[in-house]
Amino acid sequence: MQKGEIFGLLGPNGAGKTTTIRMLVGLAKPTTGSIHICGHDMQTARRLAMQEIGTIVENPELYPYLSGLENLNEWSRS
Repeated sequence: MQKGEIFGLLGPNGAGKTTTIRMLVGLAKPTTGSIHICGHDMQTARRLAMQEIGTIVENPELYPYLSGLENLNEWSRS
């Protein structure tokens, strides 16, 4: 991904979307492999890695009068 891009995971129930996001934000640990975000290893430099991303896990509370993009822009400022 490039700076400023927005990325979403799509797939059927049970495909591992939420588990993947939970691992990317440090809420779950992978059983194998490693995660690097902008060159920062999540196991050794979690704080630096987390400064590079923003996520919405599970049921976001969105403003119904805004579009999806407008909601993302609004929440990215939080």
